[in-house]
Amino acid sequence: MTTFKDVADQVHTFLHSGTGIQEQLTWLTADVADSDVVLPINDGTQFSLGITEVDQELIYVSTVGTDNLGLPPFGRGFRGTTATPHS
Repeated sequence: MTTFKDVADQVHTFLHSGTGIQEQLTWLTADVADSDVVLPINDGTQFSLGITEVDQELIYVSTVGTDNLGLPPFGRGFRGTTATPHS
């Protein structure tokens, strides 16, 4: 059964997520470990601050460079997802 908290969390994620607002297309340019807080990407212009998704992991992005995403210490495995390596 869906609870009010579940709905509120979904709305919050949508409103604060760059992927909820616009389609973003880029890719990782190197493998990342589950503890990395800088993610190398192809094109930083495709990102905005907030929540993004890589595979099944939600990631909180706090800074965007031309070729990387910066994450705060709590940015990996955001909102209860599991931080995992990506390639």
